[in-house]
Amino acid sequence: MTTSRLTEKQKRNWLPRLKVEYGDKCFYCKEPFNHKTHKHNGLRNPHFMVFDHLNNKEYDNRIENIVLCHNLCNQRKKNNADWQIIAKDQLKENESGVFVREREKQTKNEKPDYGEIADHQNIEIESNARFFYITRDYLNEELKNKDKIALSETLDSIAMMCMTELGHGSQTTIRKHVGMLTSKKGSFELVTIAGTKWIVKGNPITELTNA
Repeated sequence: MTTSRLTEKQKRNWLPRLKVEYGDKCFYCKEPFNHKTHKHNGLRNPHFMVFDHLNNKEYDNRIENIVLCHNLCNQRKKNNADWQIIAKDQLKENESGVFVREREKQTKNEKPDYGEIADHQNIEIESNARFFYITRDYLNEELKNKDKIALSETLDSIAMMCMTELGHGSQTTIRKHVGMLTSKKGSFELVTIAGTKWIVKGNPITELTNA
């Protein structure tokens, strides 16, 4: 663990790798960044990209502890229990993955095997695509004859399906895909009823307005 803040050099060096790993979008809300200006109506642009520490420790500057997010989401994360869980799970996943292998090689003054990293990323991309389709198909099938399905049970069920079909199933990854599918561009909606989170088909507010 480092003992100084993230430097501009580190940011420049790590940005391409972080974009490959997480995409050019906010890690938490999944919406794109606004790169055009650092200011918005005289204030700091809330959708400007910032570097976030998954464990909230600003001096823990391991690459596996860094993600990209909106300036606003960086602030909201402090009081968002779901995002805290997502961040914690992602860090745990990173610490057992390719980030660690690359860091260990750099510690030994060896050049990282970028071919190995690329192979790992290609496999991960294919797995993520399959995770997405499994998640989407599960939601469509379960909501054919149901008004809603519980988020927690859904995550467990899809993770089990991925484990059975692909040999591995990360709830962190499944949660990301559920997040995309329940975003304003998705076909599903995430609602909270009596303290329990549910997934429903479509956008109830939009459907009610258009009825």
